[in-house]
Amino acid sequence: MIEHENKVDLVAAALACVSGHTKMVEPRSLLSAREDYTAVLFRGMTRRDAMETLKRATGPGDRLGLVREYQGGVIADVPTRVVDQLLDAVPQEGLVEVAEELPPLLPERIRHSRLVRRSFVRPVH
Repeated sequence: MIEHENKVDLVAAALACVSGHTKMVEPRSLLSAREDYTAVLFRGMTRRDAMETLKRATGPGDRLGLVREYQGGVIADVPTRVVDQLLDAVPQEGLVEVAEELPPLLPERIRHSRLVRRSFVRPVH
């Protein structure tokens, strides 16, 4: 038998192989299932705080994907290639961490846009 540290991974790999899946699955975000993104918790932060934290850690070129609020802060899709850099740049333990499961998300707020405002305009008779 093949020695492997994680027996669950070994069984999962064997089942995948038996069912015909031989390619590695691309990493996907837990939040949106977007390929090459990782869901990251920004504890006690707003959307703007999360964007600024990423910008300070990785530079102006990297952007967050989907961002949702939860009771304790925000969870956002971060490009997988910069996650380690982001985690290393935030010294406070637990402030920014990779999400292992989704927290209960808060309902989305309606953003004011031309489309939303236009839908409330009454026709003139």
